[in-house]
Amino acid sequence: MNVDSTRSIHFGVEPGVALEPEALNAQALVREIDPHYDEAFSGLRRGARLGKSLRSGGAATQPHAYGTAEPSQTRAMTLRIRRVLGRTARRLARPMRAAVSVTLRVLWTLAPARVGFAILVVCNVFRVPGQHLRTQTFRLANARLINAKSFDYSRVASKAFPRSAAQLLFDLTAYREACEVITESGAAIYSADALLLLARSLFELAEFDTAQEALAIYGRTSVSLHGGLYHLRAQLDLIAGDEKGAVRGLRKASLDMPHLKCPHQNLAARYPGRYQAVALDEQAGADGLLYDAYNFVGQRVGHVGAGDLSVGLYSNALKMQAKLRADPPRISNELSDLLKTLDIPLEELRILPAEWSTQIGHIGMLDILFRMKALNWWEGKAVFLAPPQQVANHAFLSLFDQFGPMLIPGDNISARAAAELFSLQRYYGMSFNAFEMPGGDIVPWQDAGAKAMQVWEREGRSFPIRDAFDHRFPRSLLFAQRLQQWGLAPTDWYVCLHMREGSHYNEVDGGGQSHRNSTTANYLAAIKYITDQGGWVIKLGGPRSPKLPTMERVIDYSRSPFKSEYMDLQLIRHARFFIGTTSGLTNVAVSFGIPCALVNCITTDAQLWHSNVRFAPKIVRCGERMITQSEMTHAPWRWRMFASETLRHHGAAYRDNSDDEILEIVKEVDRLSNAAATMETRPTEALIENWRSRLAFPHFYGAASISRYFLQKHEAEFLWDLPWPVLRMSA
Repeated sequence: MNVDSTRSIHFGVEPGVALEPEALNAQALVREIDPHYDEAFSGLRRGARLGKSLRSGGAATQPHAYGTAEPSQTRAMTLRIRRVLGRTARRLARPMRAAVSVTLRVLWTLAPARVGFAILVVCNVFRVPGQHLRTQTFRLANARLINAKSFDYSRVASKAFPRSAAQLLFDLTAYREACEVITESGAAIYSADALLLLARSLFELAEFDTAQEALAIYGRTSVSLHGGLYHLRAQLDLIAGDEKGAVRGLRKASLDMPHLKCPHQNLAARYPGRYQAVALDEQAGADGLLYDAYNFVGQRVGHVGAGDLSVGLYSNALKMQAKLRADPPRISNELSDLLKTLDIPLEELRILPAEWSTQIGHIGMLDILFRMKALNWWEGKAVFLAPPQQVANHAFLSLFDQFGPMLIPGDNISARAAAELFSLQRYYGMSFNAFEMPGGDIVPWQDAGAKAMQVWEREGRSFPIRDAFDHRFPRSLLFAQRLQQWGLAPTDWYVCLHMREGSHYNEVDGGGQSHRNSTTANYLAAIKYITDQGGWVIKLGGPRSPKLPTMERVIDYSRSPFKSEYMDLQLIRHARFFIGTTSGLTNVAVSFGIPCALVNCITTDAQLWHSNVRFAPKIVRCGERMITQSEMTHAPWRWRMFASETLRHHGAAYRDNSDDEILEIVKEVDRLSNAAATMETRPTEALIENWRSRLAFPHFYGAASISRYFLQKHEAEFLWDLPWPVLRMSA
């Protein structure tokens, strides 16, 4: 999977500039629905309760070593106008783009694949606008051929335009053929870009040693290496265990790519494309570079199906952090005063940067993080670094202000101090990737979180975020009135439904994490079951998510004008149960203690699920045989579940849960939610123990259980009882 390594951050919040339209709509609608709105969003501003006292009475801030001057009112107005014009242009462009997309898909479907590929190459060579859309639609139309070992696209085009053909093959995720085109043409001998493309293709195939050999051989030719090549070589050096070589490469790469000085934990932060280093970045030196690089490479090897290497790389990142922390950094007087006001000694500081808040599922992970703290698994005093434009759901995040101050750049903390804190995460940041268990073992963060869920439930503890939500946002009359406007009587009950689909991330079928998506058809029987029982179904999701067919007692809230961050939470909190999958909204339902029927589940991660969760995984087959439960939780197959391309590269195909599988798990959770489950409706002890014995560790799915119906239906294949060493050899 092609992941852009460009990342940086700008913490300044321009005075007088409005939030993005989604945030504005959320705030306006929340005010209409519930009078507790102001408390929800003030939680993000409560933080240290410093307000303007840390800023000079609202006066313009002067340039400083840790940040830049805040823009003038004229600059703010210019930015506002640009945003308005940009939103208007995007609205006009959507229908035009949709029409062009349909036309192109028809063209690629009718044209032979090699002819279509040649057209794409020629268009790219002559820089015809619309390259991304052309590539996406071609990929959709030819998904079954991409990476097929018996088919090659570029017989003619690669001879005439080898570099453009190789780049297009890379974009289509046909990495093997891209390598062949580059090596056969000899382009890597005289072109640094072609050499980088060759090494990147080998990286995506998880052939790290071969990629390193290619860089070593071709790098001794007349090719002039640039930042991208040095950066990739440094990543390969870390995988091979050569820290000294990696530091040399990172230092050279940062000369061409200054954004590499940006502190890094996870690509989920989605930082903008520019970064200006501050003094603490330089002060961190080689250990700081290694901390960032280990985190980055640990995530990237997971993307290409080699996640078994990730934990070692993340472990080394934590070692770099411990080394940095042993020699405390010099901080500014401003930040020192801030920490004194917060009563946080520097050595006890634990920073939670944007990685923890950019996606709603990641905010849900904070719930588990602070349960770990309650279990005495970690120590320190947390602070949240929460730029508003990088918060997925402000109301949800505000529930965590009980655990530490919410520091908002430009509100209760200056941009300079925020930039300094951001850099300090190398020393005092809470890792998003790995966790050191009380016994000293370092494991993937989700593995630790799943264990915490099991321990938490065993001790009979409650749901702290649910309690916080109920205290801060009690069910209001206005919320009830909104339900009544949709047709629900006061005594009616409803179920929330969320299906992961491609519109939110603009995913193309067959690429990236599109294997986690599903279509509506197989859910219809379950929806009808709920409505036949007298319930309602409220569909959650994005405004561009697929429409449900018109059905009685079914509300497509995802396309409703009343959709907002706050309403999402209220609907989930008061649902009888939640139908979802391995996606972010499931974490919200889990935090609220809502019974869950999770279907079409596919993931590399251990899961943070409570005991009232029942789930069914997608069926994955390699050739004629089903990938077993044991294989799904052990290397190498566990890590191959990350991306569609990785599964396809290893000859695997997946399918959605069938309508009967979804229907039966919904019936099972309906009984759980009614507190009427009997021993006959739960998985039998023998069957569930047989299933659990196949897991890599008993808490892989937290405290949850697999669907009884799914297990009985597929027991012969899914719990295939060949001993694990034999399964490993067969992979």
